[in-house]
Amino acid sequence: MLPVVLATVTSQAGLRALEADARVAGVFPDFLVEPSDVFSSPLINQPAVVAQNITGAGCAIAVVDTGLDYTQPIFGPCTAVGKPAGTCRVVYAQDITAAGDDGMLDDYTRHGTFVAAVAAEIAPGASLIGLDVFYPNPKTGAPAANISDVIGAVNWAIANKDTYKICAINLSLGTNKAVSKPCGQQPAAVAIQAARDVGIVTAVASGNEKFKRGLVLPACAPAAVSVGAVYVAKFGSSGCSKDAPVLPDKVTCYSNSASYLTMLAPGDSIFAAGSTVSGTSFAAPHVAAAVAALRQAAPGLAADDMVGALTKGGKPILDKANKITKPRLDMLRSLQIIQNGALLTINGGANGTNSRALSLSPVLLRSAPAGATYCASDTSASPDDCCATASFTAGNLTATLASPGDGNKTVNFFLRGGDGCGAPLIAKAQASILLDATAVSLTVSITAGVTVTNGLLVITDPKSQIQIQITASDANGLGQMCITQSASAKALTKCKWEAFSSAPLTVALKGFQGNHTLRVAVRDAFGNEATWQQILIRDTRAPALKQFKGVQSGPTSFELSWAPGSDAVSGVAFFTLVYQAGSTAPAARCPGGTAVPLAQGPGVLSATVAGLAAGGTYSFRLCAQDAAGNVANGAVWRGKLK
Repeated sequence: MLPVVLATVTSQAGLRALEADARVAGVFPDFLVEPSDVFSSPLINQPAVVAQNITGAGCAIAVVDTGLDYTQPIFGPCTAVGKPAGTCRVVYAQDITAAGDDGMLDDYTRHGTFVAAVAAEIAPGASLIGLDVFYPNPKTGAPAANISDVIGAVNWAIANKDTYKICAINLSLGTNKAVSKPCGQQPAAVAIQAARDVGIVTAVASGNEKFKRGLVLPACAPAAVSVGAVYVAKFGSSGCSKDAPVLPDKVTCYSNSASYLTMLAPGDSIFAAGSTVSGTSFAAPHVAAAVAALRQAAPGLAADDMVGALTKGGKPILDKANKITKPRLDMLRSLQIIQNGALLTINGGANGTNSRALSLSPVLLRSAPAGATYCASDTSASPDDCCATASFTAGNLTATLASPGDGNKTVNFFLRGGDGCGAPLIAKAQASILLDATAVSLTVSITAGVTVTNGLLVITDPKSQIQIQITASDANGLGQMCITQSASAKALTKCKWEAFSSAPLTVALKGFQGNHTLRVAVRDAFGNEATWQQILIRDTRAPALKQFKGVQSGPTSFELSWAPGSDAVSGVAFFTLVYQAGSTAPAARCPGGTAVPLAQGPGVLSATVAGLAAGGTYSFRLCAQDAAGNVANGAVWRGKLK
């Protein structure tokens, strides 16, 4: 029996005397509690557990609530409680209140039936017990329950644990006052601890009052598995505008939370017994049912280890309202840590990597003993082929992938109680990660705004705008790209990444004269990067010429010479020399006149023009052209043969 007694005192003097009695550890008032108000099984990986025939068979869940309507189809073909035997899943139902049996299977809210239906759905092999502790509040008519009756129901479950094989209790009820820290001295907390001491795990709804720094009683009990609610899908019924957008695994705004909250479970828009219901009331039975299923898998597992499996196997979820992260129920991972003693996370849970060096984060159901060693391998699936030799320390461990090629890599982790294969195997775990160490395939074409001149890509667009086409491919998909341009190698490292696009792009280059380095980088989802780089030149200025002169070298010839031309950007490529008879020089840029054959190159600095008419006057024009194709107007020299 619980060390809790329900007593009635009729005066303040009597209350003081009771509090002063040395045999009394504490006196607490009896008070009222209230019900805490899609298919959620895929979110918690329940189908994968049921597929292993782990359904909660051999375990009963005691639902302490408003009642339980056993006629609902989810509970089997029940004609009465426990009948027909073996197919009716409701094996016991009773009103546990001072007022006695109210003659109803459930009250008008059907709250207890909905809660039990959630548990029945998640643990389809478990039995159910309905313990009705609610009655109409005399003042409001709404369902209410004395906390003493709730304690009595817990006490009943403890006393009848072996008779009905009770492994879990569900309390989807509570006060409406926030408790900022665990309330271990409260009688309800003492009762929940007593249940845990005999192997019964109690799941308790955290409450729906939007408290983010406290839970309600009895969720504040240290031995309780307090459960908050998350959304199941991209819709919900919370009525909280600040929750928009609603997303799976987002903590509902109404879900009470605190630093000592145990965990989270689906609780919004849950389909149960033909209706859709929302609230932490319907998150808690997910956990109670998970306890039933896991108890089937490990009948002798201690209650503390059961709670450890629930929390260590959960998916971390951040409640943005209070910046507190708590695990969301994941039945498959909880089952795995019970079966294998460990879970393994690679690179913090990343889907893939481009490096063979891995960081391993094993989570153990129980602490490793002193002297424990580990082995991790993607080529050895048997512990006999992977003898532990590396010293195990809590925290991140390392491993290196050894199997050839890219692709999905499965890493096996083995923990032993000593060095070598002769030491006992304590735990094992397995996790996979995609290795993609292959660079992106990348080509870039410049489709407009440039021309090729003398082997140079010369910018021809007056606004320095060019069109490029990026073509890239990767076996695991493309991630981001970055386009940079500068004359400085340092500036090229400052990359602003954006989503990859295969559409033609216009790149506006800077307007300065000189070399422009255009760089395109593309990387995949795992960081493998490919780069393309091209130098383009902007040169719109013609070369400069100096010291063009000539001298008669014979009766019919002139010797012409000139100084090297200058061009600050692309450099002088060659010279053109033309002439015509008379004192009028050929047109600027040397488009006409008689051309004098010159060797190509900037080092040609003289020419002899022979075969002219004796006594004639001639005009010569020398034009320089740079590598970008710019042609100077030219320098003029005139001479008369004597």
